[in-house]
Amino acid sequence: MPDISLETALNKVDPDVPKWASVIVVTGPDDSPIFTTHNFRDSETSIDFWPASVVKLYTCVASCELLNELGFPTDVLMQFNRADARPRYTTSGGGGKGWRVEAASMFPEMCSNIFRESTNDDYTMQLRFVGLDRLNGSFFTKANGFAHTALMRGYVHDPPHVYERQAPQRVTVSDPLTGKTETVEHTWSGTSYAEKLGAHVLDSKTGNCSPTADMAECLRRVMFHEVVPSEERFKLTEDQLVLLREGRDGYTGLRNTHYAYGYEDAADAVFPDAAYYHKSGSISNYQLDLGYLYDRATNTRFIMALATESREKDTVRAMGKAVAEWVRGINA
Repeated sequence: MPDISLETALNKVDPDVPKWASVIVVTGPDDSPIFTTHNFRDSETSIDFWPASVVKLYTCVASCELLNELGFPTDVLMQFNRADARPRYTTSGGGGKGWRVEAASMFPEMCSNIFRESTNDDYTMQLRFVGLDRLNGSFFTKANGFAHTALMRGYVHDPPHVYERQAPQRVTVSDPLTGKTETVEHTWSGTSYAEKLGAHVLDSKTGNCSPTADMAECLRRVMFHEVVPSEERFKLTEDQLVLLREGRDGYTGLRNTHYAYGYEDAADAVFPDAAYYHKSGSISNYQLDLGYLYDRATNTRFIMALATESREKDTVRAMGKAVAEWVRGINA
């Protein structure tokens, strides 16, 4: 009989290295799959690690939802403005403070850069677009599958992309095809959503946190949007799902092997021809990979969210291989 314990399988991987993992095994027919979630130790609720760049998937999804709410397509230009303290004068002689454009980018390119190169600039600009209060108050909800997630900071520190939390934010969205424009403005309320969750890595008030269970659930809802119950679906269009999953028109989506720590030299030893959709994360002390693996030859499907407290990527790679072997064993 195969070993059916995820805990036993991962306990064998670098026992002295702190690690977290959540795995969702997918079985059943394509139109009504069965999802079975397994959490390693306390990974369902633990936020004792830095989630790094995996959370950039969250801002891509949340930005898509906001664009839909505003009535815009995916291919829009976003202009990021900052309040200008210098006085401005009108033809009538009146003066006042204005705004200056700091940066601009097409939204699909921002998502593509995040999936291809994990750019901090594009992630931080998306954070500025959605805003801390909307993101943490309306998007990171239990209804959306987030139980212990908060984002409180961007990943750049210098202009023009830096997110100064206390500063008013102004983002102008424009549709190049129709000429339609709309301006989004917001200022952070000052609420520390991370502190409410008990986050303490890096900073208790302004740190980012997300357990592997929330990561895996987010990816499940993106990859299986059409077949999950309607109340579990993100508010995404078909075009946005294509962009996020596969990419299009030269843009990169989740299906790539850039920094695929859980698959390359890892799960590919078990499923060498599988399709792999993922968002990895890496910072000095933490290595992560969130991925969905689909091996058509064996009809094997699973999502794995892996996190390690390590400066090396060997542990997260070993975890990816161990998870793949474990799933193959329980599916045998």
